[in-house]
Amino acid sequence: MELQDIARRCGLPIRLVRYVLDHPVLPGSSPTKSENERGQPRNFSEFDAFKIAIAGHLLRAGIKRPNVALAISELIELNLTVKIGLLDFPLSAIRTWDKPMVMRIGLEGHLISISIDGKVTLGPYAASNRLNVVAIDIDLAAIRMQLFSEKTS
Repeated sequence: MELQDIARRCGLPIRLVRYVLDHPVLPGSSPTKSENERGQPRNFSEFDAFKIAIAGHLLRAGIKRPNVALAISELIELNLTVKIGLLDFPLSAIRTWDKPMVMRIGLEGHLISISIDGKVTLGPYAASNRLNVVAIDIDLAAIRMQLFSEKTS
């Protein structure tokens, strides 16, 4: 998926999406340039596009860059497989997932929990949740729909 598509589908300014890439916000993202030439569009895997969109929305909400980077990093750590009861959920298969998903982070960027279809799996900082007077919920399902719905606007 190209950078401009990510911005357009998620309603994010292209400048903000470029900021996500040009600053140390996303660990493990690897854009590929078309024909490896300067000025060619950068293409991203679906999972990288999803991480870029989450980071863009968090930055737009006023979360500081290091905290966004921390939240994305902890999401990736939890990513490999989120286990909720008998359910295994690889975030890399985000496009095919059709359940409600909410990620909760503290203002410091620490991942508190992920809720999938009403079932909660606790993140590494869930125990310190009581210390987070303010927590932010990110509707991952809404971001998924923005990115991957067949209807593009």
